[in-house]
Amino acid sequence: MLEARPRACPRCKSRLDDSAPAFKPPEVEVIWDFIPEERRVKATGWKRYSVKCPHCKRVVFGQTPDSCFGDGMAALVALLHGRLRLGFREIVRFLQDCFSIRACLGSVAKLCREASDALGVKYDEILKAVQGSEVTYVDETTWRNEGSRAWLMTAVGEDATVFQIGPGSSHIAEVDSLLGPIEGERTIVSDRGKIFDHLPTCNRQ
Repeated sequence: MLEARPRACPRCKSRLDDSAPAFKPPEVEVIWDFIPEERRVKATGWKRYSVKCPHCKRVVFGQTPDSCFGDGMAALVALLHGRLRLGFREIVRFLQDCFSIRACLGSVAKLCREASDALGVKYDEILKAVQGSEVTYVDETTWRNEGSRAWLMTAVGEDATVFQIGPGSSHIAEVDSLLGPIEGERTIVSDRGKIFDHLPTCNRQ
């Protein structure tokens, strides 16, 4: 059990030690995380103290992690939703049944957004690698996202593969955004679907 004790008053800047009068009994918070190397869920308990500043009388709380879930749990939820295509309700049920973790739909959606934001920089690096390949294979197909019609486009370069999913039907703009500049002797290999008809003939197979 870790302890979160306030050490300074944000109002008057006075230092707070263990002798500061308690405002109320400490609250216990649990942070859930997934350890991929060990393939297990880890629960870390925090005892959060609150005290009243003896100088300005302000109530000050100890600082605990902002989220009840760690980065590993965010990665696990993103895997379940993005790779295994489980809906939010199924993920909530999975966490409850397998690990006795109570999560709401909003928490699951937030974890997916956090994982997406964390992958943003890496995704840009992968996309740049694909767009820099002399030969790029590209394909597009229909998809279902949250029960709605969507599209899935894949581009495979020499050292990396990138996927894009979008709502409705794909457009030329999405193809150009995925493939990047097509210049020189760069070759794009596709199934010659209509969505790729605008690509330069001399660079297309």
